[in-house]
Amino acid sequence: MSVKLRDLSTTKQKFFQVNQQISAKQKADYFCDGYLIIKDFASSLECLTLKQVIQPYLKQGEAEDVIFSTQDQCHCEEQYFLESGNQIRCFYEQNKRQEDKTRAINKVGHALHAQDAVFKRWSTSPNIARLAYDLGMKQPALIQSMYILKQPFVGGAVTCHQDAAFLHSSPITVTGFWLALEDASVENGCLYAIPGGHQSELSQRLIRRGNKKVHMQDLAENEWNIKEAIPLEVKQGTLIVLHGLLPHYSPANHSSASRHAYAIHAVDLTSDFSNDNWLQDPCIERLGHC
Repeated sequence: MSVKLRDLSTTKQKFFQVNQQISAKQKADYFCDGYLIIKDFASSLECLTLKQVIQPYLKQGEAEDVIFSTQDQCHCEEQYFLESGNQIRCFYEQNKRQEDKTRAINKVGHALHAQDAVFKRWSTSPNIARLAYDLGMKQPALIQSMYILKQPFVGGAVTCHQDAAFLHSSPITVTGFWLALEDASVENGCLYAIPGGHQSELSQRLIRRGNKKVHMQDLAENEWNIKEAIPLEVKQGTLIVLHGLLPHYSPANHSSASRHAYAIHAVDLTSDFSNDNWLQDPCIERLGHC
């Protein structure tokens, strides 16, 4: 399913606003802190469009009833989850409301960047490609995408983790691009990150054995001090770039305001993507050089 952009926009405004290359200071800050905040990366039209395009997929979510939880990773052995690497599927909150399932969807993943024309257009845009190359990736390619809803009152907490635990390669190259489609604040469950925490080792890895066997393997003692984490409160249209080893999390949303976000993950194809990652047969979208 795909919704054409022209069906949604009644203005003559360009879908993409032109972004400049990041500065030397921004690049230095990224490698020092493990994250980079870029304000006004996307226009209000871009954010509104992605929010509209996701709506038909939320209604499709009635077909399955798989819960996504970082507390116990119970979803990881569900075939519906394991086969979502090249699909667009919905996952629910643990405390979902039975009377209205669409209001209890946690996220939609994991191939919006490849299977939907509008999401693909944004995800593979020159702005994303330029940023990936500016950060030192030689052959950047998208392998995963997620629309995260963090819905009012039911949006669950995401425990502290490193993205490389789920998308591992040698060397580690996974990089997250997290776009705020709505304002993200302490009240509605914004991201928290430990500045400089990406300099620590990879703590865990989600290992896949065969079709259904998945387990979290401990690699190094977790010495993260959560008290050092700071809130990354951002406005709509802000992009947060996350290093694959950066410890980050988000608390539950107990407010009346949703916190929609779109996240894509890229790896450098010069690295060796581990064949025992949970993600098998992903949709790979190469980013062109800008």
